[in-house]
This record gives sequence, C-alpha cells and structure tokens, in this order.
Amino acid sequence: MEIYITNAIAGAVGQSVRILAGLKKAAERGVEFEGARMIETLVLGAVIGGAVGLFTNDPTMAFLAGYSGTDFIEAMARSYKG
Repeated sequence: MEIYITNAIAGAVGQSVRILAGLKKAAERGVEFEGARMIETLVLGAVIGGAVGLFTNDPTMAFLAGYSGTDFIEAMARSYKG
C-alpha cells in the first residue's frame, strides 16, 4: 500500500510541474486562472501515479506518468467529445 501512496504523490508532483509551466504560459497570454481545473488535473496525476504502482515500484515512472499522462487522457477525452 505504501508504494501506491508514494507513487500517487510522485504523480501529483509530476503534474505540478506541468501546472507551473501552464501557469507561466497562461500569464503570458492573459488567460484566466481556473482553480478547479488545477485541482482536477492534480488529482488525475495522483491517480495515474498510483496506478503506475500496479506495474512498477519506481516513483520516477510515476512522476513521468503524472507529468505526461494527464495530457494524454485529456486529449483522448476531447477526441471522444467531438
């Protein structure tokens, strides 16, 4: 159980890095900050990181999955919405 928690935290940290990059871009473009979306993607990054714990005990992989996995899932969801 401990590895899932560690990986979930690593996934959330990975997503946090993406959020920081996104906040910088949004500020440059004058886009309004969406706090609910930030929380949503943090939780998604944690879930993805925790799921990585099913396959590996490496928090680095969970970090990377949290960093990139959320974008992948959001892109897939957008493609199904039409």
